[in-house]
Amino acid sequence: MFIRSLRLISKGEELIISYRSADSSEEIRLRYLKSVGIDCQCRLCKLDDSESPEVNDRRIRLINTFEKLIKPRILNDANLNK
Repeated sequence: MFIRSLRLISKGEELIISYRSADSSEEIRLRYLKSVGIDCQCRLCKLDDSESPEVNDRRIRLINTFEKLIKPRILNDANLNK
């Protein structure tokens, strides 16, 4: 497996592979994970259990805004620095 990074990775730093986009609703994400036999214990899934639906909806809106407005700039800057 090859992994590319936009920044240096420190020795011992944990790399995480997301099985599902964080902008999915809790219900959709957990249903998918259950269908592939995963009982996820990540911080996001644990947070979903403790937060109100309004907070989860706001998180999804913020992630969508990041994906549309900020992420393309980050990727573009990374490509320019190669």
